Amino acid sequence: MNLSGLLANPDDASLYQIFGEPQMELLKTIVESNGFRLFWLDGKQVSSKAEFYNQIEKAMEFPYFGHNLDALYDCLSDLQDWLTGKGFVLYYTDYARFLDTDPHSFDKILDVFLDAIDFRRQYPLPPLYVLFQVPQGKLFSLKVLELG
Repeated sequence: MNLSGLLANPDDASLYQIFGEPQMELLKTIVESNGFRLFWLDGKQVSSKAEFYNQIEKAMEFPYFGHNLDALYDCLSDLQDWLTGKGFVLYYTDYARFLDTDPHSFDKILDVFLDAIDFRRQYPLPPLYVLFQVPQGKLFSLKVLELG
């Protein structure tokens, strides 16, 4: 599945993995040419739940954020309240540091991503896609996405 095709179908909003080296410029071009907003979460800055909350708050420009799972869900569900675009793409690179140090919290955050994506699908809100850059191996059983 390629990214342009994916963005054309809001029902396909979910968590995806992209293999290989990060291609930020290509990703940005594709996302923005489809009228979506791209947000980059640099996992090099994240090894704990608190650091994750700090980084996602900055990356996604949350105007308010309570630094807990409920607040994360609320912000991801309400993105259209302060952001514009046909939809939103969160690009999460170097996630392994957080996964290795706190797998339980990482797993809970994945659940929140999925719950917010489902909420946005249930109500006709601009879709949210979360893309994980995977340099080696696979992240759980996420669908594989190709940029081109």
